Amino acid sequence: MDNVQFRVSLSLHLMPLLTRLKYNMQLKNELLHNLRQSYQVAFDMAFSLSSMIKEHFGYELNEDEISYLAIYFNSALEAHEEHAGTKRMLIISSLKRSETLLLREKIKSWFANTLSELVIEDIYHLEHVDVSTFDVICTTEKNKFYENNLAILISQFPKEEDYRAIKMMLDGFNNKEQFEALFTEANFYIGKPMKQEQVIKQLCKLSTKDTLSCKQLYEEVMKRETMGGTYFGNAIAMPHPMYPITENTLIAVALLEKEIPWDTYGNMVQLILLVSVEKNNPKAYKIWSYLTEMIHDEKLIEAILKEPSYQNFKKQISAFLDKTNFA
Repeated sequence: MDNVQFRVSLSLHLMPLLTRLKYNMQLKNELLHNLRQSYQVAFDMAFSLSSMIKEHFGYELNEDEISYLAIYFNSALEAHEEHAGTKRMLIISSLKRSETLLLREKIKSWFANTLSELVIEDIYHLEHVDVSTFDVICTTEKNKFYENNLAILISQFPKEEDYRAIKMMLDGFNNKEQFEALFTEANFYIGKPMKQEQVIKQLCKLSTKDTLSCKQLYEEVMKRETMGGTYFGNAIAMPHPMYPITENTLIAVALLEKEIPWDTYGNMVQLILLVSVEKNNPKAYKIWSYLTEMIHDEKLIEAILKEPSYQNFKKQISAFLDKTNFA
């Protein structure tokens, strides 16, 4: 709410939007599918706003118009994160000081507003450095820090995969094991196809401990489904509640023997991930960044569907995280 630019921009968008709604002239957005895949948190915020518009004015927005609202919310979310500026990052490198200039500039260009301090130091000069005070530790060589899983390996000329790995570390997960731990065998279903509502109910049962929690989660997830599809492409759906309602972040997975119809748009799904983000933890929302990385990898999804088992799922997820340098 303290982002004045966001409030003004959104207001300027809403004024003509209300006029279009009045005369039933809603816009199309060719990037709808990509936006829905990439900006899930912003999309949910936009859906929430669309509900308020419907309640107050009586107009129902289509997903194309909602996707335009999501762009504004995503920009505001990114601006909020960029101004945090509280993270400390250490890069261990044997490069000469002159050779680290490009490395330093590249990292700064990526995370200038996120990092409060960036230190580049040779491994032999770390004896007087308290490495535990750094939020992220990277290394340009395979040394003892890398071998003991204390640092992530990056190139001395950082590439896109290095950016993703560093961003994951800044977003809250300390290692890939923490992320993998969200996918438990107890929350895993493999079996015959069933209707959408049955799949969601089954996953709610797996992920909650009591009947009351299951009922509440199911109702909230189904409310979100009525507001807009949760199909993400690649035969994947990720149903979730509109608002955080669980004490812990939960993921339940269903791998069906064949595809089932998921929504009124004719989308077919075979892999369903029920996601419930925990309450009172803004960082928990970053799980969507990791899940988005996964569903965009067609080879990963193909390998998962080819051998539908929990063991293969964990194997493929682990390999994927290694490939993205999340280790």
